[in-house]
Amino acid sequence: MNDNNLIWLLHWYHSQCDGDWEHGNGIKIGTIDNPGWSLKVSLNETELADKEFTTIDINRSESDWIYCSIKNEIFEGFGGPFNLSEILQIFHNWAESNKNEASSIGSQAGNDYLKLADESLPKDKAIIIDSLKLMCTNCVETWECAEVDGQVTCPKCKKTFSNPRLKDA
Repeated sequence: MNDNNLIWLLHWYHSQCDGDWEHGNGIKIGTIDNPGWSLKVSLNETELADKEFTTIDINRSESDWIYCSIKNEIFEGFGGPFNLSEILQIFHNWAESNKNEASSIGSQAGNDYLKLADESLPKDKAIIIDSLKLMCTNCVETWECAEVDGQVTCPKCKKTFSNPRLKDA
């Protein structure tokens, strides 16, 4: 799992806690019987509550799939047994692309949050998901890519990135 996504989620959760929000809202990570993972994040009373999200439905195989949507102000992500990191990355990317001014986060945790987000979401590179998969930081599409060329192109949005697997990239 990409530890940066989990650390980012910890900071995001903490930044929502205001003495009230955490009593009726929160984050749930669980398992499902497919088998697989679930992530449910309450968006109620957050800056993300009214933001649009395009449902993501990726079916690569019986054990490699993702479905993410928003229903009733809850981000819901479901995936196969090895897709939890990818689900966290999708929520992370979407939340970062929709956040308001940094002042809404406030405090040192907010500064750490912004620094972590800047470091973990390079805009000129695709993100390495695992030994074969990359993720586009533009549209959150994932694809298998074993290319050794200097550039890779997202098959969905056609954005070209420096290949993150090259040390000089």
